[in-house]
Amino acid sequence: MNHSMTYIYEVYKEKSFSQAAKNLFVSQPALSACIKKTETEIGLQIFDRNSLPIRLTEAGELYIQAIQKIMSAEKELKQQLNELSNLERGHLIIAGANFFSAYMLPPIIHAFIQNYPGIDIELMESDSNTLYTEALQDNIDLILDAGTCDNNLFSSEFLFTEQILFAVPKSNPINQKHLDVALSYDDILNNRHLDSAHKPVSMKTFREERLILLKKGHDMHTRSIAICEHAGFKPQNAMYLNQLSTAANMGAQGLGCCFLTDTLIKNIPLKRDSLVFYTLNDKVAHRDMFIAYQKGIRKTKAMDCFIQLAKEIYP
Repeated sequence: MNHSMTYIYEVYKEKSFSQAAKNLFVSQPALSACIKKTETEIGLQIFDRNSLPIRLTEAGELYIQAIQKIMSAEKELKQQLNELSNLERGHLIIAGANFFSAYMLPPIIHAFIQNYPGIDIELMESDSNTLYTEALQDNIDLILDAGTCDNNLFSSEFLFTEQILFAVPKSNPINQKHLDVALSYDDILNNRHLDSAHKPVSMKTFREERLILLKKGHDMHTRSIAICEHAGFKPQNAMYLNQLSTAANMGAQGLGCCFLTDTLIKNIPLKRDSLVFYTLNDKVAHRDMFIAYQKGIRKTKAMDCFIQLAKEIYP
């Protein structure tokens, strides 16, 4: 792809000439002149410069579609050439939300680098919606995620099922009512919450408690709200956050009750005995962990090897 297409695509992504110029390490006048030259050659404007932020014209939309096809073809060619090297070289872009990137992906990446040192690994982290959008634009190869996956747009490889638990600050007097079903931090580490003989707690008794929940758009928000509604109430006194690990630490400080996954509890450094945990009798209190990739793309050897290592590490 020539440099004028690269410039045009960067402006399209950023919706700003000045920001695109910064990203490309060129002056804004040079960037504008290059794009203007292309517009003169095709006889049509690519960008509507009168709108803020700038947007594509009808001709611009066609031009960007053509660029994306070229980018996709170049990427596939590069992947095919890398295949011939038998994983001696290549590039893989892995992505996950904050917690997954910080705690779940590093062991897989470490094992992958040990086995395939010639493959460059790039890690991206953001919210799930952003990651899936980037994957559809061929900017991400694999996404580690949990919850639900759009099967119309993505294929997924199952890793394991995690459990959602209700966590209550140990200082909260309400724990005295549930001593027979309460679980400690060590109980979770030793998987006692998975014992089928263990009784779940009734969420109805926590309807008046202050909750710490994730914001809308997160899978855990949807599931937490559903669990409360299935118990016959809607959270009235809740604090909404962006990260599950933050919710866990806020709960550990006694600021409220929260829904946490056993995966998170086992991986983040929580203050011992700061929280009491309860299992839940709700169908949405179980969610699958998986690796997703864009449907219809050619799955490379590097992608397949990464997925297989993930399955070995998280059987």
